[in-house]
Amino acid sequence: MPDSNAIDTRRNGHARWFALVVLTIAAGIGLAASQIFLPVSNAIYDGLSKTLVTDGDRGIVVVAIDDHSIDRLGRWPWPRGVHAQLIRKLAAAHPKAIIYDVLFSEPSDPQLDRDLAGAIAVAPHLALPVIFEVPGPNGAAYAIKRPLAILGQAGAKAAHSNVAVDADGVLRSVALSDGGLAYIGALVGAELKPSQPQARIAFARRGSFVTLPAAALLEGEVPPAFLKDKIVIVGATAGGLGDRYATPVSDESGLTPGVETIANVSSGIMTNRLITNLGLVGASPMLALVLVCMAVIFRRLRPAVCAVVAVLLMIACLAVSLLFLRAHLWVDPTPAILSLLIFFPVWGWYRLAAASTFIDRQVERLSLEERTFVGSQPAPAAIDLLAWRSNQLEQGIDHIKDLKSFIETSFESLPDATLVVSAAGRIVMRNAQAQELFLSYTGKNLPLRAAIALRWLGAAVPSGNMAASIFAVSPPPEGAARELIFADDRSFVVETSRFFSRSAIEPFQIIRFNETTTRRRAERDRQEALEFLSHDFRAPQATLIGMIAQHGGQLDPPVKADLERLARRTLDLAQSFVDIARARSDVLALAPIDAGDIFRDSVELHWTQLRRKHVDVDLIVPDEGAFILGEPLLLARAFENLLQNAIRYAPPNSALRVRVARRILRTGEDVWACTIDDRGPGMDRTARAKLFRRFESGARATGGTGLGLSLVKAVCDAFGGFVKCASKTGVGTRFRLVFPALPDHDIG
Repeated sequence: MPDSNAIDTRRNGHARWFALVVLTIAAGIGLAASQIFLPVSNAIYDGLSKTLVTDGDRGIVVVAIDDHSIDRLGRWPWPRGVHAQLIRKLAAAHPKAIIYDVLFSEPSDPQLDRDLAGAIAVAPHLALPVIFEVPGPNGAAYAIKRPLAILGQAGAKAAHSNVAVDADGVLRSVALSDGGLAYIGALVGAELKPSQPQARIAFARRGSFVTLPAAALLEGEVPPAFLKDKIVIVGATAGGLGDRYATPVSDESGLTPGVETIANVSSGIMTNRLITNLGLVGASPMLALVLVCMAVIFRRLRPAVCAVVAVLLMIACLAVSLLFLRAHLWVDPTPAILSLLIFFPVWGWYRLAAASTFIDRQVERLSLEERTFVGSQPAPAAIDLLAWRSNQLEQGIDHIKDLKSFIETSFESLPDATLVVSAAGRIVMRNAQAQELFLSYTGKNLPLRAAIALRWLGAAVPSGNMAASIFAVSPPPEGAARELIFADDRSFVVETSRFFSRSAIEPFQIIRFNETTTRRRAERDRQEALEFLSHDFRAPQATLIGMIAQHGGQLDPPVKADLERLARRTLDLAQSFVDIARARSDVLALAPIDAGDIFRDSVELHWTQLRRKHVDVDLIVPDEGAFILGEPLLLARAFENLLQNAIRYAPPNSALRVRVARRILRTGEDVWACTIDDRGPGMDRTARAKLFRRFESGARATGGTGLGLSLVKAVCDAFGGFVKCASKTGVGTRFRLVFPALPDHDIG
């Protein structure tokens, strides 16, 4: 007779299993509805969209205000007479409609405005853009900039396509419940009947619309018959002009100009190819399929087979979404895929819970033994399942004892987040740093399975990090390292090693997350500063100074002086950034240099400034030279900054004192001490405390860049020395640069 308790257990097991499946589906739907995984949904949509990209509609012609046209017709903005000529040329070709994506909201020359209105009057079916400025003036939510009234009276209609840029900066949708878009539909000969507030745009291949330069049209290079009965869209594509968007089909070809976006919207309206989002209702067939598979198939198959089935189900969901997308309907597979992804850890927990009953019985039996069994040998092939499980449990106890010893001696003291993973892929140990790392980026505690934990962590990394996507599938092999860079710019190098226990047949794997955020940011800052400031910042300022010198006679003297002063100050600021970055670079090449000669030359270069202010210099430099290991240009810049500060703050008819002398520090180190004293206003303790910070040099930084003393400290650090400052309010200031002296046998 069957055991009633066993029957009840089986019945309860079926009920729990069904409840588990339903809750998993509900969790997948809830996560999808909460938009936490919206980036995943968008990534899937973008990937599927790229497989359906076609060429642009041949009934639409884009007249581009491109770089070629600007070169031939003159700099932008063009006089409105040019636009009037272009509209007349278009009207003469008898197009079906003209969408002129250029804003004419401000009046210009009255005659030119009348000329433009006259051109619009002979061009039927012409639309001009309306711009929404957000926020509007005086606290208004928005302000509308419409075309000039004279242009509307001439027959121009106001229209706009209210595109919706998603949170990730990608344009995918356009608002349907919008009068401006409805008028575009009327222009292109299609009636817009929206069933939803928004629709997704079926983008054509980038640059695939027929595109003509505006200059070619104005100069008669395009036959009028080419534009007859076409939808003509005029807009800017030149660099720096008009709006540009990232779209699902954007790739290395760059952003999509706004005029091409209008062409895609117009084409979608004309051909009824705007994509309707069916939402969660449309995803219900997929969810039903997943529900049946999880409730029936997964319960009866081995984990490896279930994993294959899950992958096939995910692929099937993607295939169904692709088929619907071909019919211009979007069925989001994310809820179904999320349900599958959520189900695996929950399913693993359920299977482990079922096994825990057996494990509890075995632990109770083992607790009655005087000593534990050594179960290091594999179970014989003929043994039954229960005995084999018992043998595995005994081996597990040996593992636990080994790991306990390991934990007590070193594991918790590790500074890095560390995981210990068994050969079967289970996380058997973790330290507090690992728990904190996973909790901060996934919002969850560490799961039992390493693959799931790493996949969760990989999901927290931006999708552009290829190393993260690979790492999310499997840990790196031993000796290899992969870098994870999270959205908050923290970075970790993930390293692995193996650990053999006394009884394990296969080794454990130790995964360590070594944080490299500070080092990576510092290296990036230096590199970006050098690349940006060495060219993109300094070159325009140098050009501006040259232009002021060449054409300065056309400016008022005070304006010219101010422009030249500001340009030189900006150039000095850029040079200071470059010098600081060079000083802090790991690849700075140091060589023997004479600090005394460099100080002497710097004083001579500033002799005119000293004479103009009637400031004398008491300069004492050893004739035999003061050789240190350094870089001459950086040392000269550092001393010039100190000398310029001293001249700036020294009172007239005073004296500066500059000394270079050899000293022996208390530590016994042989150094060159280079000092400069002034009789300026001095500094208080608060100013001295932040003296060497960037842009915080206290009262002494007035009129400077705020980087001079930061550069001085960076140079001293790079040369292995240091800088000290002694100052007293009303008495003066002394700066002392100390560098290790170069031994005589190393000179030359």
